[in-house]
Amino acid sequence: MTPPVPDRIRALPKYEPVRSHDGDERMYSTPVGPCPSVTTILSGSRDQSGLQAWRESVGEARADFISSLACYRGNRHHEAVERFLLDGTEPLSTEHALLEEHPLLPRHH
Repeated sequence: MTPPVPDRIRALPKYEPVRSHDGDERMYSTPVGPCPSVTTILSGSRDQSGLQAWRESVGEARADFISSLACYRGNRHHEAVERFLLDGTEPLSTEHALLEEHPLLPRHH
């Protein structure tokens, strides 16, 4: 069961975000000024050596598969947050349902 959305979150103002790119950085125009996307912040704030070591340890094919799942899950999460902030649509109650829809996973019936 999904917990109820706190009133302080529900009270956030709704607005139409305006996306722009500054080189490789994705920016959003917001009521409080320009803000970088979460991906832009995370990409610029980490050392990639640990990720590269992980890829080498599991192999490129497995790393690509796991990365694909993570990207799919992250994109679905981002969409759910964006929908909620734009129009109040609450996200799905289970994370499991998101992964079942991934095109690379076998279907269980």
